[in-house]
Amino acid sequence: MTAHQLNPALRIVAKSVEEKSEKKLLQAGAASVVSPNFIGGLRVVSEMLRPKVVTFLDIMMRGKDPVMRIEEHEIAEGSSLAGRTLAESNIPRQTGVLVLAIKRADTNKYVFNPGSDAMLDAGSVLVVQGSTQAMEKLRRL
Repeated sequence: MTAHQLNPALRIVAKSVEEKSEKKLLQAGAASVVSPNFIGGLRVVSEMLRPKVVTFLDIMMRGKDPVMRIEEHEIAEGSSLAGRTLAESNIPRQTGVLVLAIKRADTNKYVFNPGSDAMLDAGSVLVVQGSTQAMEKLRRL
């Protein structure tokens, strides 16, 4: 029995030093595996190829002044957003957040830069960018 079976609300994130350990950690019940060596390598390459983007993301994600953030928002069953298109939901105008992607509940796939006709289904997760005030408005919808 895995820890997740004992407590479904538990999310286990494991650290892996060796690539071959990832599969074992996932089989043991980890929801995700983080490899600092792999992530560090990606960061070095990103710093070389896209230094301005890296700086922008660092400021946004870890800056002391929480001006802009990227967050996730799950559309709950019974939400006023469920069953509507992105255009019908009017999320950007009502909240000020920018919808970057939708992670579909039925397929677990991401729709990046979703169009106005993208459906918002219960269980789907919105990946959004906005101010802390805008995020609070989205939570109230």
